[in-house]
Amino acid sequence: MPGHMRAARAAYPELGYDGKVLKVGRAWGMYPEVLRVDDLGLKFCKDILDELCEVFDSDYIHIGGDECPEAEWSESPTAREQLKAISGTHMDELQRHFTAQIAEYLRSKGKKMIGWDEIIDGGVPGGDPTVLAWRDWTKAAQRSTAAGVRTIQAPTMLYFGSAQGPFDKEPLAQGPGADLETVYAFDPYKDIEEKTGTWSLECRLRFGPNTFPLSNTSGTWCSLDLSL
Repeated sequence: MPGHMRAARAAYPELGYDGKVLKVGRAWGMYPEVLRVDDLGLKFCKDILDELCEVFDSDYIHIGGDECPEAEWSESPTAREQLKAISGTHMDELQRHFTAQIAEYLRSKGKKMIGWDEIIDGGVPGGDPTVLAWRDWTKAAQRSTAAGVRTIQAPTMLYFGSAQGPFDKEPLAQGPGADLETVYAFDPYKDIEEKTGTWSLECRLRFGPNTFPLSNTSGTWCSLDLSL
């Protein structure tokens, strides 16, 4: 949300600004039809998230946020009025505004929001999001970490559904290809500024068990006699 919503639009035409009746997409990829991001679209998403929060006990909810074409919004008088109401100048600010509302809503329910790196294209939204950085060609991970946003590295080279060889040998695979050498050589910290304080989840998992038992044990140590 708010892109990749063609199936929802097919079921509920009112979720688009134009109310156009659509068929469910039958091909993989990106469609131009997106969600309206006014109160109607927001309520639909909140209803879906309410149910997800009831079904799954995960701390994190991934909302998507990637590949959201803005052409429909640009052509909609309603969307243009929304943009004006938030003092915006570019349509991607509508997505940032929408995403911030979703992030805050999830936080009010005790959840944390994850979104693809497009959610920061119009600026970092509120709600303390986590970014899943997939567009390595846009320096997404570098941009999000520099902005102080929690970031998960997921560049396209790590898409293991991609082909490893000729496409006629792997008809169900997608491109671009991912070969073993490139995947093995991936460095998640490359070009990440040291001052961002990057601390991977793996580091955290190692840190806790090794540090807190030590701190508990240190309380039993005798004090240092400085007079010696």
